[in-house]
Order: sequence, then structure tokens, then C-alpha cells
Amino acid sequence: METKNSNLNRKFQYETMNTSEQNFNLLKQTKSKYHIMCFEKKEDGQTIYGFIYFEHARSLSSVKKCLNIDTVFPTEIGYEEIAEIYKQKEFWEKGVIPKQGRRKIEHREHHEEPLLTNSIMNETIMSLLKQSIDLRNENKMLGNQQHDLLNVFIESNRKLQEEIKELKQAQAISLSNSNNNHINIIEKLENKTLNINVFLNEECKNAISLKEFIDTIQIQESDLFYAKNNGLVEAITNVFQRELQNYEVNKRPIHCTDVKREILHIKEDEGWVKETASDSTRLQKAITTISDKKIQKLTEYVETHPEMKNINSPHYEEGMKMMVGIMGGTEHPNIMKKKVQKNIAKAVYLPKTSSVNDLSTLH
Repeated sequence: METKNSNLNRKFQYETMNTSEQNFNLLKQTKSKYHIMCFEKKEDGQTIYGFIYFEHARSLSSVKKCLNIDTVFPTEIGYEEIAEIYKQKEFWEKGVIPKQGRRKIEHREHHEEPLLTNSIMNETIMSLLKQSIDLRNENKMLGNQQHDLLNVFIESNRKLQEEIKELKQAQAISLSNSNNNHINIIEKLENKTLNINVFLNEECKNAISLKEFIDTIQIQESDLFYAKNNGLVEAITNVFQRELQNYEVNKRPIHCTDVKREILHIKEDEGWVKETASDSTRLQKAITTISDKKIQKLTEYVETHPEMKNINSPHYEEGMKMMVGIMGGTEHPNIMKKKVQKNIAKAVYLPKTSSVNDLSTLH
């Protein structure tokens, strides 16, 4: 006798056509002392037959609810019936077969863990294999897409590298040309500087010094009238240019190599000195000396022409104009000197020549 209540039982047999994986898993998870299921294929589908042995007696309604199956009934199934289930191709078993007195059957040792037949295992393996194949196919398609994208990326990267290479080459050429231009400019400047220095130190080593040159200048009466008619700036420039004509280029005391910047090379007793006209005390002193010589000449001229001092004489006005021209009139002395410096720089400019021979042939 299993239980005192005849409506309760521990052994139940069931049958269902719901062979879904969800339902199958639900049946497997049902707590029991022993549970076995077999699978039988029919024309209308696959059917699950099962026998379950609960630890404690239960009502039929509770078992139906627990298994979620309507076709459930109590049973006194024995070892012989279970042995028949073993003969099925597909079955699932869990737990230990309950003992029924002395009745025994030969069966393999059971464990608490579920036991699967080779058929079920093979089916599971085939299912997993199919899933694996499908996944590999999907991965292959994805891999092809990734491969295509990779090819696009590689091609784009290759074009980008080519553009960068071309840009670098263009920059290198531009930089090289720029460097070459700078080098050429520097070389030209160096060559020009070298030529000027060679010309001055070798060809012009016997040139007259600026001081000696100024000392030798003799102001003439014509210079006084030139100053009256053209002003002091032009008068001093005219004297300077006229006196330079008495010397060959390599004997002259002053040269200009850059009119814009007024770069001058002035001959001193010790050698050649390079300086700008605006900062040259030597040139400014030379201009002042020439101006003083004109004033001295004007004084001498007036002494020999006393009518120029007579206010009633018609020569008086001429003498006044001559004095204004020589003294510079109302123009500031510094402005006057700057104008003279620029004129002298132009007058003694050495043209851009490429050789010492060209420089030495200038007159």
C-alpha cells in the first residue's frame, strides 16, 4: 500500500504530443525519485511516453498541473514495463528505479545525473553541428563583407599613402628649390663680397684716402655761380663728381655697393672701411669741409669784388644770391647733408659685375 489516501499516488504514467524543447526541459526538471521518458514517432508527429515516481504521494490534478500534461494517470508500472522502455531507440532516464519486493531485473547502474542514449546524444550532436555550420556560414558571409571592407580600406590607405608621398616629394622639391635659391643668393652675395674685397684690397690698395682727396680739392669761381643757380646740395655734389673724374676707378677714395642702403667703402690711411652714409662721420666731415671751402672762396671773391658789398651796386643782389646758395639758405644742415650723401652714393656706385676685371675697367 503506497499511501493511506486512495486518491493519492506516487507512480504516474503520462503521454503528450508536445515535444517542444521547452516542454521537454520542463519534464526533465520535474523533481522526482525516478523518471523515464521514451519517444515514439507517429504519422501525426512524435509522442512522449513517460513514467514518473515521486518522493511523496500526490493527487492526479497536482501532477497534471506539475507536468502541464492532461493525459496522466496513476499506475503500478513495474520493472518489466521499464525494461520495455529501454528497448526504445530514444529515451531519457533519471534517478533510481524503485524497488518492488523481490522482483528484480537486470539493468545497468543508474546515477543521479540524467542518462542519454546514443540516439539522443547523436541527435543533439547533429543539432549542434547544424547550428555550428549555420554559424560558420554566417561568419563566412560576414567575413566576406569584412574582407571587402578591408580591401576598400587597404585601397584607400594605399591611395592616401601615394598622395602623402607625392606631397612630400613636392615639398622636398619646393624646399630644395627654395634652399637652392637661398644658396644661390648667398653664393652671389659671397661672390660679390669676395669680388669687392679683392677689388678693393688688391686693385685699389693704392687709392687716395678720402681725407687726402678732400684736401686736394680747389674751389673755383665757377663753383660759386653754380651754387647761386643750383643750391648748396647740387653744388657740393658737382664738386665731388668733378674731382673724382680726375682719378681712375681703382684710385678713387670712395665706392658704393648698395645705393638703396647707401653702403660705402671709404679709403683711409690704414685701408678700406665699410660703413653706411648716414652713419659715416668721414663722409659728413668731407661734406662739411667742401662747404667750408666754398664759404672761404666766397669771402675771397667778395674781397676782390668790393661792389658786391655796396648796397647801391647792381652786383650787391648777385652777391646775396651767391651767399644764400653757398650757405644753404633756410634748409636745415642735417637735411642738406643727407641729400648730398645720397647724391654721392649714386655718383660712386659700382655696378653689379661678375669679375674683378670688370670692376677694374670702370672709369
